[in-house]
Amino acid sequence: MPSIPCLCRELALLLVLSAAVAGLYNATAEEPLAWIAKERVLEEADISRFLEEDAPPYDPLAGKEPPPAAGPSAPQRVTLEQAHALFAAQKAVFVDAREAHEYESGHIAGALNIPEEHWEDYGHLFEKLEGRPIVVYCGGAECKASIHLGDSLSEFGYAPVYVFFGGWQEWLAAGHPTEGAVE
Repeated sequence: MPSIPCLCRELALLLVLSAAVAGLYNATAEEPLAWIAKERVLEEADISRFLEEDAPPYDPLAGKEPPPAAGPSAPQRVTLEQAHALFAAQKAVFVDAREAHEYESGHIAGALNIPEEHWEDYGHLFEKLEGRPIVVYCGGAECKASIHLGDSLSEFGYAPVYVFFGGWQEWLAAGHPTEGAVE
């Protein structure tokens, strides 16, 4: 049986060789992975076309015709002011990407809850997203669930999709309309 120091040297050598092979493979790959992750920056949204339209307000329960969907294939970011303008004009559907217990503790008034972790399980809500601008949010600026859900919805064919980075915390701090047991 080999001694402990011998096993440590062998493990260290195996680790170094594995890292060298991985590094060489990545360096010669057609699309190499970045050595340092870059922060993703979403393009700023222009929501003016939705605020100027004479289309009826969005009402997910009324079955009204939604405004036409014409937007980017990738999510764009909206500010608190833009999110509130879309909300006040009733031109978008808001989607809370947080888990159900977080949503139940308080959310933007009228928002649907589609948790990012298992959004595919919420197919019964997808018809409410058809052809409407979608504003996805989560807990706040540090939360990435809204970006992930926005990407998934865009890839699934929904457009336009906007991500409100300020999320629940910024909306609540601004005193905008909420529902649920606001904490």
